[in-house]
Amino acid sequence: MSFPKLTDKETLQALLAAGKLNPEEIIDIRQSYDALVAGQELEPHRRMKANTLYDKYRLGQERVQASRKRSQSKTGELLATFDAMPRPKRPPGK
Repeated sequence: MSFPKLTDKETLQALLAAGKLNPEEIIDIRQSYDALVAGQELEPHRRMKANTLYDKYRLGQERVQASRKRSQSKTGELLATFDAMPRPKRPPGK
């Protein structure tokens, strides 16, 4: 399953906000985030590490599951509204 592509900043923010990282990972991700905010480009090995941690802790699945629940409830509401509409007694034009 593919997840929506996040920017480097969004990925790092999600990792820091998740509270699942160990102290070494927090230090590494915080340094990457600080460098990114300071205007430096994220180094490829740091980007790969951030993406690996993001996948390891399955942070993207929480967003996908929440959006699925929303879409399923909306679909159910639309079907209920459609079923409640009056139906024609015979085909038009007869």
